[in-house]
Amino acid sequence: MAVGVGNPYVGPRPFTEADSENFFGRDRESESLAALISANRLTLFYAPSGAGKSSLIHAKLIPLLRREEQFTILPVARVGVGVGDRLVDGNANIYVRNLISWLEAGRTDNHHAAGHTADHPLEGHTDLAAYLHHHLADLAAQDTTVADLSPLLIIDQFEEILTSYPDRWQEREGFFRQLAEAMYAQESLWVLLSLREEYVGALERYAWLLPGKLRARFYMRRLNHQAALEAIARPAARHNRPFAQGVAARLVQDLAQIRVEGEGSATAPGEFVEPIQLQVVCQRLWENLEARPPGPITAEDLDLLGDVNQALAHFYDSAVAQVMADPAVHVSERKVRQWFGAKLITPAGTRGTVFQGATETEGLDNEIVAKFEELHLIRGEPRAGGKWYELVHDRFIEPIQEANRAWFQLHQSPITQAAHDWAADGRNPAKLYSGSLLADARAQLQAQPDQFTELEEEFIAASDAADQARRTQRRRIVTAIVTVVVLTMMVLSGLALREADRARDAQATAEAALSRVRAESLAAQARSVYALSPPRALLLVIEALGEREGTDPVQQIATVQTLRDLLGQTGGLPLVGHTDSVLAVAFSPQGDWLASASSDTTIRLWQAGQPTATQTLTQHTAFVNAIAFSPDGEQMASASGDGIVLLWDVTTGEVDEFSLGSPANALAYSPDGAQLAVAGADGMIYLWETVNNTAQATWPGHDGPVLAIAFSPDGNQLASAGADWMVRLWQTSDPQSEPRLLAGHSGNVNALAFHPHDDWLASGGDNGEVRLWDLNTEETVQQFYQEQPVWAVAFTPDGLGLVTGSNDNVLRWWEDFADPAARPRLLYGHEAAIRALVFDPASGRLATGSSDETVRVWDLNSPVADPRVLRGHTGSVNKVVFNNGGGLLASGGDDRVVRLWQLDGPDITFEELGQQEQPIWSLAFSPDDRYLANTAGNRVRVRAVATGEELLSLDAAEDNLNIIAFSRQGEWLAAAGAEGIIRLWRVADLAADPELLPRHHSGAIWSLAFAPGGERLASAGEDGQILLWDPANPAAEPQPLLGGEGPLWSVAFSPDGRWLAAAGSDTNIRLWNAHDFTGQPAVLAGHDGPVWYVAFSADSRRLASAGGDQVVRLWDMLQPDARPIVLQGHTDPVNGVVFHPGGEWLASGSVDQTIRLWTLPVDSLVALACRVAGRNLSEEEWSQSFPNQNRRKTCDNLPLE
Repeated sequence: MAVGVGNPYVGPRPFTEADSENFFGRDRESESLAALISANRLTLFYAPSGAGKSSLIHAKLIPLLRREEQFTILPVARVGVGVGDRLVDGNANIYVRNLISWLEAGRTDNHHAAGHTADHPLEGHTDLAAYLHHHLADLAAQDTTVADLSPLLIIDQFEEILTSYPDRWQEREGFFRQLAEAMYAQESLWVLLSLREEYVGALERYAWLLPGKLRARFYMRRLNHQAALEAIARPAARHNRPFAQGVAARLVQDLAQIRVEGEGSATAPGEFVEPIQLQVVCQRLWENLEARPPGPITAEDLDLLGDVNQALAHFYDSAVAQVMADPAVHVSERKVRQWFGAKLITPAGTRGTVFQGATETEGLDNEIVAKFEELHLIRGEPRAGGKWYELVHDRFIEPIQEANRAWFQLHQSPITQAAHDWAADGRNPAKLYSGSLLADARAQLQAQPDQFTELEEEFIAASDAADQARRTQRRRIVTAIVTVVVLTMMVLSGLALREADRARDAQATAEAALSRVRAESLAAQARSVYALSPPRALLLVIEALGEREGTDPVQQIATVQTLRDLLGQTGGLPLVGHTDSVLAVAFSPQGDWLASASSDTTIRLWQAGQPTATQTLTQHTAFVNAIAFSPDGEQMASASGDGIVLLWDVTTGEVDEFSLGSPANALAYSPDGAQLAVAGADGMIYLWETVNNTAQATWPGHDGPVLAIAFSPDGNQLASAGADWMVRLWQTSDPQSEPRLLAGHSGNVNALAFHPHDDWLASGGDNGEVRLWDLNTEETVQQFYQEQPVWAVAFTPDGLGLVTGSNDNVLRWWEDFADPAARPRLLYGHEAAIRALVFDPASGRLATGSSDETVRVWDLNSPVADPRVLRGHTGSVNKVVFNNGGGLLASGGDDRVVRLWQLDGPDITFEELGQQEQPIWSLAFSPDDRYLANTAGNRVRVRAVATGEELLSLDAAEDNLNIIAFSRQGEWLAAAGAEGIIRLWRVADLAADPELLPRHHSGAIWSLAFAPGGERLASAGEDGQILLWDPANPAAEPQPLLGGEGPLWSVAFSPDGRWLAAAGSDTNIRLWNAHDFTGQPAVLAGHDGPVWYVAFSADSRRLASAGGDQVVRLWDMLQPDARPIVLQGHTDPVNGVVFHPGGEWLASGSVDQTIRLWTLPVDSLVALACRVAGRNLSEEEWSQSFPNQNRRKTCDNLPLE
């Protein structure tokens, strides 16, 4: 059937309802989603970024629901941005206000379309339930059939509830409450929330507020090959231009190409196609054919398109042009293209990742980066409390490189060519600028710094350094001649010395500039290679720190920030020794030994806590594919690629040998240790009795190699899986019975793991899919997807978590795998595929084996190198405090328990000091460390630190206490709370009634701080005031200070008495000169939400701040205007921070129920980075980063290999 001649492909924009006839490939998803919506009043629809959620909603789902005549579809709305200017109540909930503006704009459009007048009787509504009541009544008045249908509210891009207006984060809960109230008020109201998958987990804290608690969920995967084929072929066929046989499939294959790691520039078809790429390429193809009469699209037409690269390069060029045309963008196109080419593409030609800082992402303003994300050229992903960006697909790498080459050639300047020539010649000093060329280059750099790339800046800096060196040399020669000639004229010698000093200063300045450029380049290299090689990235940052020693402290801070960011994602302590891939790992039952098996044909035995192998076993002569200890720990079994199975007596070292006749791929002991099962490449499973080491049975059944095998915890079942894509369940009590079959994988199944407590089995395979099977129903109850093959799976010993290892070097940890919306935590450390993993049942440690030839041992309680994570609280942690000796950390929170953490031993342990009747908001050690006091409701409880015994319970009448503080001399204990009254006890007589200070605060007091000398007491609270009291004269009028706009949550004096810091809801920190409070305070800005707490270090050099934006910021008090270090890792607001008195750590407590210990000394961070890296830079890595420099050790305690 002939249809219109317009272009059926929409290009980079989303589909609309008007495009529905050209939307193909998502029939199953739209029908399943429609069915789920029909059955549930509130449905959560989520998918990866760029998968086409908005397009499916508009072009497929809405037309389908209209046809079914069950719903009245309200205008699709959003919460992160408003439409129009009618709703102007600034005090309204911002998310509700934006939502109503979308609904109102859609209602107005419909009025116009129907010929109604454009009055707005609903303007000004700020209550969602009331608005919807009137809105639906208005609709029913216009169309009586509406009353018989259920209204459906669709909120698209719902991640905006989490990403928009971070300064108004408190209003998020209010939005969910209003949405729930609207659904309860309008029982016929149905809701669909659509958002990106990485934000689903963050909604859990609000789920309890909503009907159904967000249980009804639908996940849409990226576009697979078959769906992509439909999306390409069917629109063209409708417009009388069908694709010839095989041509559309060829285009799908081309669009799906991904880079194959470790194989140079090789590519292979990936599992998915990016919809936006498909539409861009097909739109371009159609444009090329529009002038031609209708007819088949042939392979020659694809060839004339040039190739997919050209279409994608055109899209990239268009995206850059669109962003550059925005008048708000004040950066050069050169810098933008350099950012894509150098930051998002690694030197190896693979996708790089870049970290989003407070205002910039690897040197590009965050607002500009967001524009490219909106255009679907890049994709952001939250990791470890931060956000990282990468290209949406490998397929963009070559097109971007080609487009950039063409652009730079067209816009190439002499400086660009000179810099490239210099770099290509090994940074030959002879190629540097001098004289007028250098002067011109300097002037251009100063006038237009954004026009220069990093290489060009480095070239000019090196030219400057060389020029200064030549000038210095000339001055020295002249000085020497003058000194000899006029030796008798001593009066001139002083001038000569001063000139020499000036020369040395100039040379030092030039060298510092060159060092800064080199350091920035190394840090940039580190960030670009991190995803592929975390150890290499850490080593490069250490080298960057070395370049910056003695340079501008501001620049040093930037490099330290990079090191902290990388350590915050990297974990696992490496065990180095194997010379080829590590294919299997096993802990002994007591956890005192770890065995690793490798392609190097050896087995290595590692004693717990030791960095080197205690013993190397060399009896195998082929790849060792599997290893396991018997449950009693007396025997160890290993299997190799030549079919040999070795049984080792752990006590005597004696070895028994068996041969399968075909390669042995996996093995497992039964829980009682009576049986050993071995998986063969011949499709057979072999069973041995371990008591007398005799063959028991052989199970055929698989149609290809058996790749994985596992016993159930009760020993009644044996699971096997392999190259036939099937999982089989065998009854061990009846070897002759037929196995149950679990079908669903679409590729080799490489890994199996039984749940330790429940009837569940996890499987992982080549298609990147992890399946969770209910063994009672034999159904898949949960699926997780990733883009690379999965080699290993394991449940955590407590049964709550699931861990997988895959081909992309990343360890994925689902902390709550039963949650269908759960997102895994990504843990980095390995440099190649993770082939094996195993938990130590004794300690809970995790060992992983990798193709990078290393084993890594992880503590999932604290999985990254820094910070150390302390777990134990079951509610929000409200306060943390070190004792003055530094060996103890006390914490308290909503779980009503005080925990006392011992920090002096090799392992951090804690004891609980009793359950209390109210949440704990404040804790304080007495200056002599004898007492620990805490608030609990209207009481202050004082305990003896040595025994934990409660000594006193101080009554605060009806006041609900928020804060307590000891004076530093130990004379006073102060407490305050909801009544706004301060109570002062003399520590020498705590049993006596407290002194009550006059009530001057008009609301609750949230913070108290004594000056170092005890002469002042500062209080702050809800009324936004700071009051300065004289504890020795409590009846005297306090001195008031205005602390800012809104409530104040924290005040602190610096230990040297110089500063008073205060923070509150206006996101700022204010600093007063504590010697003279008459001047205006300095303002430190940077937080994206209220600041809950501030604290000074013992030496007064640093100020820490924390709050609602989930991060801790470290400010340098010698240069408070400098950008602070940002500590990211918490997943909820941070309630409190405290410095260790010795300066070793900073502790933070959070709503996420954890305490984090952050390492502070830079030397300690470097040592930690060396420990986690486990090696020095290889010769090849060194030559790439330090051409023409002799290789040296980055980590002195590690060998050069």
